[in-house]
Amino acid sequence: MREQQCRTLRSALTVLVLLTILAALAAPAEALSVKLMKYDPYPANTGEYVTVWIKIENPGLGGPSEDVKLRVVPEYPFSLEPGETGLEEIGKLSMNDYAMFDFRLRVDDNAIDGKNILKVEYMERIDSEWSETELTIEVESDKVDFEIADIDSVPLRLKPGDEDAKIVVEIQNIGDGDAECVKSRLMLPPGFNASDSYSDIANLGTVAADASSDATFYIDVDESVQPGEQIATITITYMDKDSDEYKEETLDLRIPIKNTPLFEIVSSEITPGTITVGDTATLKMWIKNTGTEDGESVRVRAMLKSEQPFDFSNGEAFDYVGDLDVGEIGEAVLNFDVGDDAALKTYLLDIEIRCVEDEDVHLFDKKVPVAVANAKQSNLILIFIGGAILMLLYLGYRFLLPKIRG
Repeated sequence: MREQQCRTLRSALTVLVLLTILAALAAPAEALSVKLMKYDPYPANTGEYVTVWIKIENPGLGGPSEDVKLRVVPEYPFSLEPGETGLEEIGKLSMNDYAMFDFRLRVDDNAIDGKNILKVEYMERIDSEWSETELTIEVESDKVDFEIADIDSVPLRLKPGDEDAKIVVEIQNIGDGDAECVKSRLMLPPGFNASDSYSDIANLGTVAADASSDATFYIDVDESVQPGEQIATITITYMDKDSDEYKEETLDLRIPIKNTPLFEIVSSEITPGTITVGDTATLKMWIKNTGTEDGESVRVRAMLKSEQPFDFSNGEAFDYVGDLDVGEIGEAVLNFDVGDDAALKTYLLDIEIRCVEDEDVHLFDKKVPVAVANAKQSNLILIFIGGAILMLLYLGYRFLLPKIRG
């Protein structure tokens, strides 16, 4: 009985083994293998081409394969050259045989550092589905990437009316490649100007990966510029050392502008209305705070020039106006003498307005026209006129009076 059971078990095992072999032979065996043999350069570089060698092999697990095809799937970060299909039609691939193909692929500019996947599909026979495998390619980025790391200025807080302000911008290369022949140019918004020719351009030389360099610019800020953040841009051009081509990158630069008092001489008046040589005159000015911040301790001073015939004696060149809130108008009065040798013309008198704001002293330069219109008659002219009158009276008395009496 036991012997019969053993025979039955052996028979069943034999049948099971035979069925397994037959099933394996009948099933569409995964007979082919696809391997990445090598690629050049290693590692591949972003923005450049890489050549990959792919091996498709029939290891003899499922017999010969007919109508074998192999194709590369052009998906990020790899793409084929224009006009290329990436398809290889192999045909029959016998047992223990293989085929090797090379493909030239472009690596995307924005491919990530490290391992990247290249998809490859293959077909074992004409009526089968495409099978897919993934090959790993190491990518190294040589991309240059800039950002603004820091900004500094002199004065520290820029305001409307500043001239020749120094702007220092730290430009950092956060990419993995070095940038050579780096040049930066500051593109300013309305109301800003470069202080001098080329003061909006800075040459940085070579900026290595993970390094930075300072770009220094000098600018003027118009009084019309509104407080707040003003947006400028920095255009950076550089040589890509791998492609030997010039590339360009643009960065936004935020320039903070603070509130500040600003002053205008809205009107002026001179007494007497017509100034003559040797006169003592009074200049009255109305000063308005046109800025966005209150001004404290406002003072007005006439800036004396040796070539102008005005004499401000006994402190008359200064006047204290006081505090002027935004939009408020104050009055300043200056007295001066006009020199006896003054030429008859209009002079531009320099006026300095001084105020205090947050313990900072601000100076504003303005001009007021002062016209010297008439010259006083000299004593010789008066003597001559007086003499002429006496002579006329004498002649009248000597010749006309006797005729009248006669």
